[in-house]
Parts: sequence; C-alpha cells; structure tokens
Amino acid sequence: MPRFKTPAGNSPKTFEEIISKFCPYFRDESKKAKDKFLKDFAKIGALLQDSDVCNQHLAGLNTAMEAKYGAKLKQEIDRYKMSNGNADPTAMQYIDVRDKIASPRAANGGFRPMDVTEKDSVNVPAADHYKFWGSLSAVLSEKEAKWGFNWTRRW
Repeated sequence: MPRFKTPAGNSPKTFEEIISKFCPYFRDESKKAKDKFLKDFAKIGALLQDSDVCNQHLAGLNTAMEAKYGAKLKQEIDRYKMSNGNADPTAMQYIDVRDKIASPRAANGGFRPMDVTEKDSVNVPAADHYKFWGSLSAVLSEKEAKWGFNWTRRW
C-alpha cells in the first residue's frame, strides 16, 4: 500500500478547524455547535489522513476479503466438480487471483486493472478476467449487519 505523509498536528480537532475553514456553513459558530455530525466528520478526516492507521485497517479488510474469496472459490470449484464427473476445472475456468502464475498484481502490489476493449462504446473484458465473487460486498454487508446499519431508504 502506498504511503502518504500524515500532516503535522493531525487530530480530529485540527481537522475540525480545516473543515471550518473550507466549508462556509461551519464558519458560523452557532451552526457548528448544533451540528451533530461535525465531530464525526473530523474523526473520519483525521483517520483518513493517517497512513499507518489506514494501512492497518486496510490490511484487516484485505484478510477478511481473502477469506470470503477463498470460501467462494472452493464452493465454485466443488460445484463444478459435482456437475462434471468430479473433473477439475479447466485452467481458465476459475483463475485464482492469489496464485495465478502470470500475476494480476500491479507493481505496487495491488491488482492491476482488467484489460478491456471497446465494443459498441462499452468497455468489455478483453479476455477471461479475475472473479472476486463479491468478496468486498460480502465483508461490508457482514459488518453492516454486525454494527446495526440499515440501508432502508427513507426519502
């Protein structure tokens, strides 16, 4: 994960001052005092400005995603074997992005973008591409349920 420079004096209080400086709404002290989200915005902003903390949390997210991905990959291979006389999938049937010989990783260690070609003004995969089976969505949905988030629209 690339590093970025954490600003000197990084703290929620410092970030609250930055928000007040750049967001005219928060220049009014009475509005600032009544806003129930400003302190949360400041905490989030300070967190996102700290490279070490971000990398630590992203590493945890990556571990959780790899576990979801591994379980789904196994499930898909088992399903393929059941439908195909216990034969292993062909080489391109399921490309495991963690172990692929011609690595899908970019120089920075992250996954490189999928190769695409334009067809009828729409980008489509140029070849077989890596499947992630919604591992990020699965992890985030699990966390939303655990922490009591509710995505019901009210507008």
